[in-house]
Amino acid sequence: MKKFTVSVFILAVFCAAVFCIGWTQFKIKPGYCGVVVSKTGGIQKNAVGAGEFAWNPEFLLPTNASLFQFRIEPLSTTVTVSGELPSGATYSAALPMADFSYEFTFSMTLTVDKDAVPALFAENIIADDGDLQEYLENAAAALSRMAADYYLKRAESKNDFRPEYVRISELFKNMDFYNDYPLVQPAIFTLESWKIPDFRLYTQARAGYLENSFRSNSVSDTKTSEPTEPIK
Repeated sequence: MKKFTVSVFILAVFCAAVFCIGWTQFKIKPGYCGVVVSKTGGIQKNAVGAGEFAWNPEFLLPTNASLFQFRIEPLSTTVTVSGELPSGATYSAALPMADFSYEFTFSMTLTVDKDAVPALFAENIIADDGDLQEYLENAAAALSRMAADYYLKRAESKNDFRPEYVRISELFKNMDFYNDYPLVQPAIFTLESWKIPDFRLYTQARAGYLENSFRSNSVSDTKTSEPTEPIK
Protein backbone atom coordinates (compact mmCIF):
# COMPACT_ATOMS: atom_id res chain seq x y z
CA MET A 1 0.00 0.00 0.00
CA LYS A 2 2.85 2.33 0.87
CA LYS A 3 4.58 1.63 -2.45
CA PHE A 4 1.32 2.26 -4.29
CA THR A 5 0.89 5.62 -2.54
CA VAL A 6 4.45 6.64 -3.41
CA SER A 7 3.91 5.59 -7.03
CA VAL A 8 0.72 7.61 -7.26
CA PHE A 9 2.47 10.61 -5.75
CA ILE A 10 5.37 10.36 -8.20
CA LEU A 11 2.94 10.02 -11.11
CA ALA A 12 0.98 13.05 -9.90
CA VAL A 13 4.16 15.13 -9.65
CA PHE A 14 5.20 14.02 -13.13
CA CYS A 15 1.81 14.91 -14.61
CA ALA A 16 1.86 18.27 -12.87
CA ALA A 17 5.33 18.98 -14.23
CA VAL A 18 4.24 18.04 -17.76
CA PHE A 19 1.17 20.23 -17.45
CA CYS A 20 3.18 23.22 -16.22
CA ILE A 21 5.78 22.89 -18.97
CA GLY A 22 3.11 22.98 -21.67
CA TRP A 23 0.91 25.55 -19.92
CA THR A 24 1.52 28.47 -22.30
CA GLN A 25 -1.00 30.82 -20.76
CA PHE A 26 1.09 30.97 -17.59
CA LYS A 27 4.00 32.49 -19.58
CA ILE A 28 2.05 35.38 -21.16
CA LYS A 29 2.37 38.80 -19.53
CA PRO A 30 -0.84 40.81 -18.94
CA GLY A 31 -1.75 42.93 -21.97
CA TYR A 32 0.31 40.76 -24.31
CA CYS A 33 -0.32 37.89 -26.69
CA GLY A 34 2.08 35.13 -27.61
CA VAL A 35 3.09 33.44 -30.83
CA VAL A 36 4.28 29.86 -30.45
CA VAL A 37 7.01 28.79 -32.87
CA SER A 38 8.31 25.25 -32.82
CA LYS A 39 10.70 23.14 -34.84
CA THR A 40 8.09 20.40 -35.17
CA GLY A 41 5.03 22.50 -35.98
CA GLY A 42 6.30 25.83 -37.27
CA ILE A 43 4.35 28.99 -36.43
CA GLN A 44 1.07 28.38 -34.66
CA LYS A 45 -1.80 30.09 -36.52
CA ASN A 46 -3.65 31.29 -33.42
CA ALA A 47 -2.07 33.61 -30.89
CA VAL A 48 -2.19 32.86 -27.17
CA GLY A 49 -3.87 35.61 -25.18
CA ALA A 50 -3.27 36.45 -21.55
CA GLY A 51 -5.99 34.95 -19.40
CA GLU A 52 -6.98 32.42 -22.06
CA PHE A 53 -6.22 28.79 -21.29
CA ALA A 54 -3.65 27.31 -23.68
CA TRP A 55 -1.56 24.19 -23.43
CA ASN A 56 1.05 23.42 -26.10
CA PRO A 57 2.74 20.02 -26.20
CA GLU A 58 5.52 21.52 -28.34
CA PHE A 59 7.17 22.79 -25.15
CA LEU A 60 7.59 19.25 -23.80
CA LEU A 61 10.58 18.72 -26.07
CA PRO A 62 13.60 20.70 -24.85
CA THR A 63 14.63 23.57 -27.17
CA ASN A 64 11.79 22.65 -29.56
CA ALA A 65 9.52 25.66 -29.06
CA SER A 66 9.83 29.39 -28.44
CA LEU A 67 7.27 31.96 -27.34
CA PHE A 68 7.32 35.47 -28.84
CA GLN A 69 5.23 38.03 -26.97
CA PHE A 70 3.63 41.16 -28.44
CA ARG A 71 1.86 43.97 -26.62
CA ILE A 72 -1.70 44.27 -27.91
CA GLU A 73 -3.16 47.72 -27.50
CA PRO A 74 -4.78 50.24 -29.88
CA LEU A 75 -2.61 52.96 -31.39
CA SER A 76 -4.20 56.38 -30.92
CA THR A 77 -2.41 59.08 -32.86
CA THR A 78 -2.78 62.33 -34.76
CA VAL A 79 -1.24 62.67 -38.22
CA THR A 80 -0.87 65.84 -40.30
CA VAL A 81 -0.43 65.64 -44.07
CA SER A 82 0.74 68.84 -45.71
CA GLY A 83 2.26 69.92 -48.98
CA GLU A 84 1.79 72.04 -52.07
CA LEU A 85 0.22 71.43 -55.45
CA PRO A 86 2.75 70.66 -58.21
CA SER A 87 4.80 73.80 -59.05
CA GLY A 88 2.48 75.77 -56.77
CA ALA A 89 5.23 78.15 -55.66
CA THR A 90 6.18 78.85 -59.28
CA TYR A 91 2.62 79.46 -60.45
CA SER A 92 1.81 81.72 -57.51
CA ALA A 93 4.84 83.98 -58.12
CA ALA A 94 2.72 86.29 -60.27
CA LEU A 95 -0.13 86.21 -57.73
CA PRO A 96 1.20 87.44 -54.37
CA MET A 97 -2.01 86.53 -52.52
CA ALA A 98 -2.27 83.02 -53.97
CA ASP A 99 -1.50 80.06 -51.72
CA PHE A 100 -1.53 76.61 -53.26
CA SER A 101 -0.56 74.67 -50.15
CA TYR A 102 -2.77 72.11 -48.40
CA GLU A 103 -2.95 70.58 -44.94
CA PHE A 104 -5.08 67.86 -43.33
CA THR A 105 -4.98 66.74 -39.70
CA PHE A 106 -6.42 63.35 -38.83
CA SER A 107 -7.12 61.74 -35.48
CA MET A 108 -7.41 57.96 -35.41
CA THR A 109 -7.25 54.75 -33.43
CA LEU A 110 -5.93 51.63 -35.15
CA THR A 111 -5.93 48.09 -33.81
CA VAL A 112 -4.68 44.65 -34.80
CA ASP A 113 -6.54 41.57 -33.64
CA LYS A 114 -4.34 39.22 -31.66
CA ASP A 115 -4.97 36.39 -34.10
CA ALA A 116 -3.54 38.55 -36.89
CA VAL A 117 -0.18 38.74 -35.12
CA PRO A 118 1.00 35.24 -36.15
CA ALA A 119 0.33 36.09 -39.82
CA LEU A 120 2.37 39.30 -39.55
CA PHE A 121 5.12 37.31 -37.83
CA ALA A 122 5.06 34.59 -40.51
CA GLU A 123 5.39 37.21 -43.27
CA ASN A 124 8.43 38.74 -41.52
CA ILE A 125 6.59 42.04 -41.15
CA ILE A 126 7.13 42.02 -37.40
CA ALA A 127 9.73 40.29 -35.27
CA ASP A 128 9.17 41.91 -31.88
CA ASP A 129 6.88 44.25 -29.99
CA GLY A 130 8.59 47.36 -31.37
CA ASP A 131 7.99 46.20 -34.94
CA LEU A 132 4.26 45.83 -34.26
CA GLN A 133 3.98 49.41 -32.99
CA GLU A 134 5.98 50.68 -35.97
CA TYR A 135 3.68 48.72 -38.31
CA LEU A 136 0.63 50.48 -36.85
CA GLU A 137 2.36 53.88 -37.12
CA ASN A 138 3.15 53.22 -40.78
CA ALA A 139 -0.48 52.20 -41.34
CA ALA A 140 -1.64 55.47 -39.75
CA ALA A 141 0.66 57.49 -42.02
CA ALA A 142 -0.47 55.58 -45.12
CA LEU A 143 -4.14 55.96 -44.22
CA SER A 144 -3.74 59.71 -43.74
CA ARG A 145 -1.91 60.11 -47.04
CA MET A 146 -4.59 58.14 -48.92
CA ALA A 147 -7.38 60.19 -47.37
CA ALA A 148 -5.63 63.46 -48.19
CA ASP A 149 -5.10 62.37 -51.81
CA TYR A 150 -8.77 61.47 -52.12
CA TYR A 151 -9.89 64.82 -50.73
CA LEU A 152 -7.59 66.70 -53.11
CA LYS A 153 -8.85 64.69 -56.06
CA ARG A 154 -12.45 65.51 -55.16
CA ALA A 155 -11.63 69.18 -54.63
CA GLU A 156 -9.98 69.38 -58.04
CA SER A 157 -13.20 68.25 -59.74
CA LYS A 158 -15.55 70.25 -57.51
CA ASN A 159 -14.49 73.74 -56.47
CA ASP A 160 -16.89 74.00 -53.49
CA PHE A 161 -15.98 70.55 -52.13
CA ARG A 162 -15.90 70.21 -48.34
CA PRO A 163 -14.21 67.05 -46.99
CA GLU A 164 -16.15 66.98 -43.71
CA TYR A 165 -19.24 65.99 -45.68
CA VAL A 166 -17.62 62.78 -46.95
CA ARG A 167 -18.82 59.67 -45.16
CA ILE A 168 -16.26 57.28 -43.73
CA SER A 169 -17.76 54.42 -45.74
CA GLU A 170 -17.30 56.39 -48.98
CA LEU A 171 -13.76 57.34 -48.02
CA PHE A 172 -12.61 53.78 -47.35
CA LYS A 173 -14.43 52.50 -50.42
CA ASN A 174 -12.28 54.73 -52.61
CA MET A 175 -8.94 53.95 -50.96
CA ASP A 176 -6.62 50.95 -51.20
CA PHE A 177 -5.94 50.88 -47.48
CA TYR A 178 -7.27 47.37 -46.87
CA ASN A 179 -5.24 46.05 -49.80
CA ASP A 180 -2.04 47.36 -48.21
CA TYR A 181 -3.00 46.74 -44.57
CA PRO A 182 -5.66 43.97 -44.54
CA LEU A 183 -5.00 43.07 -40.90
CA VAL A 184 -5.33 46.59 -39.48
CA GLN A 185 -8.69 47.73 -38.16
CA PRO A 186 -9.38 51.50 -38.01
CA ALA A 187 -11.60 51.83 -34.94
CA ILE A 188 -11.75 55.64 -35.13
CA PHE A 189 -10.84 57.96 -38.01
CA THR A 190 -11.68 61.66 -37.81
CA LEU A 191 -10.74 64.71 -39.88
CA GLU A 192 -9.82 67.34 -37.28
CA SER A 193 -8.93 70.24 -39.59
CA TRP A 194 -8.24 70.90 -43.25
CA LYS A 195 -6.97 73.46 -45.72
CA ILE A 196 -7.49 73.01 -49.46
CA PRO A 197 -6.18 75.45 -52.12
CA ASP A 198 -8.41 77.04 -54.74
CA PHE A 199 -8.05 74.70 -57.72
CA ARG A 200 -9.79 77.11 -60.05
CA LEU A 201 -7.25 79.82 -59.25
CA TYR A 202 -4.45 77.25 -59.50
CA THR A 203 -5.59 76.30 -63.02
CA GLN A 204 -5.71 79.96 -64.07
CA ALA A 205 -2.29 80.67 -62.58
CA ARG A 206 -0.78 77.65 -64.35
CA ALA A 207 -2.31 78.68 -67.67
CA GLY A 208 -1.02 82.25 -67.23
CA TYR A 209 2.46 81.03 -66.36
CA LEU A 210 2.64 78.70 -69.34
CA GLU A 211 1.36 81.45 -71.65
CA ASN A 212 3.96 83.93 -70.39
CA SER A 213 6.69 81.30 -70.73
CA PHE A 214 5.60 80.61 -74.33
CA ARG A 215 5.68 84.34 -75.16
CA SER A 216 9.11 84.78 -73.58
CA ASN A 217 10.50 81.84 -75.52
CA SER A 218 8.97 83.15 -78.76
CA VAL A 219 10.55 86.59 -78.28
CA SER A 220 13.88 85.00 -77.44
CA ASP A 221 13.77 82.83 -80.56
CA THR A 222 12.88 85.86 -82.72
CA LYS A 223 15.84 87.87 -81.44
CA THR A 224 18.15 84.93 -81.97
CA SER A 225 17.01 84.49 -85.58
CA GLU A 226 17.52 88.20 -86.56
CA PRO A 227 20.39 88.60 -89.13
CA THR A 228 23.47 90.45 -88.02
CA GLU A 229 25.55 92.69 -90.23
CA PRO A 230 28.90 91.22 -91.25
CA ILE A 231 31.99 92.78 -89.70
CA LYS A 232 33.76 94.93 -92.23
